[in-house]
Amino acid sequence: MPVDLKGDRYWTVARHRELTAIGKRYAVGDERYDEAVRRISAPGWTPTRARKPLPSLWEIASYWAQRDDWFAVPLTFPHCFGCDIADLWPETGDLKERWNTSGSWLQRGHLVNWARNGLDQIQNIVPLCKICNLEMPTFDAEHADDAVAWVQCGGAEEKVEQFIDACLARQAQLNS
Repeated sequence: MPVDLKGDRYWTVARHRELTAIGKRYAVGDERYDEAVRRISAPGWTPTRARKPLPSLWEIASYWAQRDDWFAVPLTFPHCFGCDIADLWPETGDLKERWNTSGSWLQRGHLVNWARNGLDQIQNIVPLCKICNLEMPTFDAEHADDAVAWVQCGGAEEKVEQFIDACLARQAQLNS
């Protein structure tokens, strides 16, 4: 049964991987083999892969601080690698705890998008604030350097500044 692997170019590698796995599980001509191939060949198919637990924000920041070749990472306070907005949490508790409990506003952003076969591993994840993570363009593996450049150039800094200004204006209005 022919499989159209060009239908969705982002899943080509995943389709090949899935077809190889099916070939190891079932014999060609087996009813289950044919059904699996039909499922993978269907338009809109996306791979099913179990999501592994993501590394903690502390582990991610520590990894990039040790690399020191892409991001200048001071570990002294939790912050977004894109816009550099910092956690204003009082400096209590140990640093690891402060990084790991900043998850309400700091997220794990994938450099190569997960939907484009990006890894859930530490070398593909950077701490980003909610706005930078939301505004980050989608990058595939061929453009991983562009993803790093986007983060290095300030992420969604303008949008973050607009958001902060709006929050301050709202707070001033409530206080008056």
